Amino acid sequence: MEIVLMEKVRSGCYNIIQLLDWFEQPDGFALVMERPEQWQDLLEFLLERDVLRGDGALDFRQVLEAVRALHRLRRPAPGHQAGETSWWSRRVAT
Repeated sequence: MEIVLMEKVRSGCYNIIQLLDWFEQPDGFALVMERPEQWQDLLEFLLERDVLRGDGALDFRQVLEAVRALHRLRRPAPGHQAGETSWWSRRVAT
């Protein structure tokens, strides 16, 4: 499912690290992701701060905007029936 979501937002959301390529392996998948020049693990970032202010607050807002973009992609299409196979699970299963 992650590969499908990453391909879907490949060029649609600048706040999401881009999927450059992926490879199927016997025990799973290998994802090749872009790596921004300045980066930090999100948990580490949050643990270093008691309160987010200024640039930190703006950075976290970008993270939340990216999560919202992914959430919108996961919403069922109009007319989607409960229990019906979703587009992402159909794609992953094939």
